Amino acid sequence: MLLKKYIFIIGAATLIFCAHKSSAQQEFTLYHMPVLSQSTYLNAASVPEFKVSLTLPGTSVFVGLNNSAFNTKAFVDKSGNVDYAKFVSSLKESNNYLGAGASVDLFNLRLKVANNFFSISSRLIHDTRFLYPQDLLGVVSEGFQDQYSLTGIGLHSSTYIENAVGFTRAKPDSRWTYGGRLKLLSGIANVQTNRSDLELNINNDNIYNYQVDIDLEVNSSVGIDETFTDDLGSLNSVNDYRNAVNLNRGYAIDGGVTYQHTNKLSFGLAVNNVGFINWGNYVRNYTSKFSTTYDGIVIEDFNNSGNNLDSVANHYQEVFKENTDTTKQAYQTWLPSTVFLSAHYQLSPKVRASGSIYTEFFRGISVGGTAGLNISLGKGIDFTTSWWYLRKSAANMGLGLVFKTGWVQSYIIMDNVLPLSFVNINDTELGINDLLLPYQMKNVNFRFGINLVFGRIKNESMLPAQGLMKRKDAFRKYLYKPTSN
Repeated sequence: MLLKKYIFIIGAATLIFCAHKSSAQQEFTLYHMPVLSQSTYLNAASVPEFKVSLTLPGTSVFVGLNNSAFNTKAFVDKSGNVDYAKFVSSLKESNNYLGAGASVDLFNLRLKVANNFFSISSRLIHDTRFLYPQDLLGVVSEGFQDQYSLTGIGLHSSTYIENAVGFTRAKPDSRWTYGGRLKLLSGIANVQTNRSDLELNINNDNIYNYQVDIDLEVNSSVGIDETFTDDLGSLNSVNDYRNAVNLNRGYAIDGGVTYQHTNKLSFGLAVNNVGFINWGNYVRNYTSKFSTTYDGIVIEDFNNSGNNLDSVANHYQEVFKENTDTTKQAYQTWLPSTVFLSAHYQLSPKVRASGSIYTEFFRGISVGGTAGLNISLGKGIDFTTSWWYLRKSAANMGLGLVFKTGWVQSYIIMDNVLPLSFVNINDTELGINDLLLPYQMKNVNFRFGINLVFGRIKNESMLPAQGLMKRKDAFRKYLYKPTSN
């Protein structure tokens, strides 16, 4: 019961942290905000409102937290009663996960040349995902069954630098806008659970006898020499640092296209993060495959030796070490790729409605949907709101605000700024009284930053993107506010 309480408290703390501080790896509201140059991270065909946009180091930050199962609704009914067994039964047998991510812009420059937009950017990116099976948490409420499986448990974590060059073509008399980004990736650190088969089989005739079968493969790599931290004092030049740091190389591409169907309706497709990183520096590969049987503890021996439990633990630790091989073979990891399929409708020169279907490829396929509304309020204020659905969670309302003062464009975006429902939790058994938590929220994300922007494009013929005016059998596109004739 104490373990249940701890798990619930950890889950509740995670939800509170999500609601106030953190965010998910998936960004949905940003996709519908072309006024920001950062929108090209999600759609290479996105067209900004300014000729030049510049982001200085550290002035654009994203943090994230998401999961497939943890939310208050999974633990608690609408009356506020905690039901841990309900949560366990809602888990999938495998591929449940917790994820966290963050990124910081190191540099971002985008500028307009004729009908083209060119960009160069650099970001530091971190992505972590912990996969776990149902049995990992089910043992708390159900105990050990005949077969207890931790197969599929694993950690997938990467930290890398993304350097990219981008191009967007937006010709005023064409219905098509298209773009792409080529990315050079420099891997800093990685942990990859390539295989994890862990099975526990209990002998029904003797509950003190069980067999453990393990088949495990884990890869890890760091781009920094193992002696780096010991030699910090001896790094006196840039060349010394370069010799100590050997980043792992990778490559990826993004692509996007927009088609203007009518004067108000357009369709878009964006594909992101199609690529990989080759990990070859300071690599360790751990493989372990063995079976072992545990026959229990003899009570007489246990009474004579208070250290019997420690010796059992040490025994299995030694068995694991003896059956684990360590090598130094290079390996490759693929990025979690994403696809946005969208439609946009210009309700008025200042108001645009959008909808998109989001697909992510990581150990399977996750599909969600987003509806957004973008409003230009004038005087440098742009407002976007969104509602999105992902992983059986629909209580997700996003908000994006952009303010421009002089050359400074500041913004704040959050995909779960307002949880749509709350529940008041009271459980005497767990010692919880009047704890108010969002009821259904699983995923949020949070981005804030500052761009320097120059040269608002006032001529509608130079603004590809969101609407059309027909003039001399050609199509001229405008963004937000066309010039009156």
